[in-house]
Parts: sequence; C-alpha cells; structure tokens
Amino acid sequence: MQETIWPRMGLHVHRAFVHASLTLAAGVLATGCARSGLFGSTVSPAGASFSRMPSAARVPEGGTVRSAVAGPTQAGGSAAEGIPFGIFGLPGRKLVPPFTAAMQQAQPESILKDLAAAKARDARVVVSFAGGDRKVTDGSGHFDFNAWKGRVDRFLPMVGQLNAYVADGTLFAALIIDEPFVKNRWGGEPIPKAMVDQLGQYLKSLFPDLATTVGSAPTTLQGYPWRYLDVAWAQYAARKGPATQFASSEAGAAQAEGLGLIVGLNITKGGDGSSGFGEPKEWSMTGKEITEYGHALLAQPYDCAFISWNYRPAVVDRPDVAAALQDLADAARKHPATPCRQKGSSRAERRLS
Repeated sequence: MQETIWPRMGLHVHRAFVHASLTLAAGVLATGCARSGLFGSTVSPAGASFSRMPSAARVPEGGTVRSAVAGPTQAGGSAAEGIPFGIFGLPGRKLVPPFTAAMQQAQPESILKDLAAAKARDARVVVSFAGGDRKVTDGSGHFDFNAWKGRVDRFLPMVGQLNAYVADGTLFAALIIDEPFVKNRWGGEPIPKAMVDQLGQYLKSLFPDLATTVGSAPTTLQGYPWRYLDVAWAQYAARKGPATQFASSEAGAAQAEGLGLIVGLNITKGGDGSSGFGEPKEWSMTGKEITEYGHALLAQPYDCAFISWNYRPAVVDRPDVAAALQDLADAARKHPATPCRQKGSSRAERRLS
C-alpha cells in the first residue's frame, strides 16, 4: 500500500515544520512493506525513491551476513546472553565490562572502527547519526530539519558498510533524536510527532532494517500512529516516582503503541540525593539505588535492552556503583531475549499494512 504521511499533519504547524515537510516530501515516496530483520517485523520504505539514496543502501557490502531473523543475534543477543546492557558515551572501541552495548554519537571518520571493535566482542551499538541538539538547531534554538539531514548525510558514502553491520546485529538501533518534546531543548517549541516520524522515515530509506528509537518514554509517545518509529526509551530517575510503578506503566504504554522498549537509569543525574555526589536535583545514584531501580526495570519481560546515562568514570568507577552495575549486567544476561521490533498490536499492524 503506497501512501505518504504528509496529508495527516494538518495545517497548524510552525513554518519551519512545513518547510521541512516539503523538503522531505520532495525526496520521499513511502511504501509500507512488511520486512523481517534483526528486531522482528516492521515497515520499511523498501520502495521509497530518494534522489540521494545510494544503491549500496540496498545491498550490504562485504562478507557473509548472518541470519537476521532466526539466528543467535535476535534482539541483540542469544537466549543465553539475554538483552544488551550498555551505557551512553562509551564508543564501541572503548567498550569495557560489564557493558555489552554502547550508545554513541557516530562520527564518519571513526564509526566503522567502533563497529568493528564492537563486533569483535559480540557487542551491540546504538548510534546517533545527527548528534546532540546543538548540532540540529537554528539560531533561535529551534529544531532545523536541514541541519539534521545534513548531519545524517555525512554517512552516505558508507551506507553499504553500515548496513552490513545492521545485518549481522552489531549496529543495533539508531536514535532519531533525543527528548524531542522537551520545550527548553528546542527554543520553546517541541518537535511535532509527525516530524519525528518523518525523520525515522528518512533513516529507514538509508537503513531499511535498522530499528529506530527516540529519547522519549512510551507514555509521551501515545496518540500518534507511528509508522517509522520502532522503539521507545524509558530512562528512570528517582524524581519519577516508584521504580516498579514507572516500569509497569511504561511497559504497558509501549505494548499498547506496538513499540519495543529500551530501559535504563539516569545514573549520573537521577539519584535521590543519598549519594551526596553531584548537585541538588542532579544527584548521582548510589550503588543501592542502581540495584533497586535497575531490578525493578528488569522485572519487566518486555524490555529489549538496558542502556543507561552516562559514562563518567568519577561515578561508574565508585566501588558501590561498579558492583551494582555488574549485578545488573548479570541480571540482563538472564533476562528473556525480547525483540525490539514488536508486532501483533493494532498500532504495529497499522505500520505493517
């Protein structure tokens, strides 16, 4: 079924959004096509037409590619390996135990080295191709689609090589954008959900089998018929209330939306103050907190990965924190291997139609 998503956006959006929509529409004709990959089944714009889309985006380069469906890398790990356990800010080349996954900003000059190093240790990597919010805003601090696309397009010459890492499971997911609905990150104007979905659409045109995620909890993603977003991200901090209740409500919301779910902790700025490290309202967590909150999150079988914020040696190298992280890594290894790409809900089926 061929369709474009722009007619659903309505007229009441700011001028930058309209301009970006028209820019993207000029290069995209989305075809909803069920596709099977590392994360299960999802819609990919396999028939999309892009003026700058290299043929290598369709055919991964180099070597024999492992099965992305039934092999041991389903959902980023074998049944014995559980789910990926990672942290922000630690690139693939510098990944150290107990972490089996990394979330990093990709750089054209080093991403292939990072992925090769991660593959060598059977680790998983989530990347942000565009980078942080300062890289994709205009002079007024508002989201700038052209800046975002320009950052992503830096990787066009290596799309084929990157897709090979998608196929073998090393390149686990792509972060479309972080906290798109937090007004103070975007000059007082949150990014519309329709725009976030369009950004996912563009990533899918280059990386059809790569799962897309966003730095937003499932409860903030409700009320929109997502087509190009696969995974929500629920990051817990003590100020968000009881961890068990948070974990349950976010897992329920993700299931209702037909989205996979990455969970994690804000280790460096999400504590309750008992550590005495950090600043008021931005305390780092103690080892006790990490253990308590982390096990509450991992009690949900729906989780497909556990990736926390962020790698700061002054925090993660504290003995109590290091011990707690090792404990959670062991628990993640025993967690049921869960697909990040979900199917079966009404919302997911809409993406497959």
